[in-house]
Amino acid sequence: MLTAPEFLRKVIDWFLYQFAVDVELTAITTFIKDNFSKSAVVVLSSHGS
Repeated sequence: MLTAPEFLRKVIDWFLYQFAVDVELTAITTFIKDNFSKSAVVVLSSHGS
């Protein structure tokens, strides 16, 4: 069995890990979306002319 402090530490670590992953994923998807939409706009406008 875990003692209370060990259990709390595991819970806190888990929350911090989840938070870090969420932040990273958000940053990555935002970065990809920004770059993709910029390149898509460039491609579409160059095809249009």
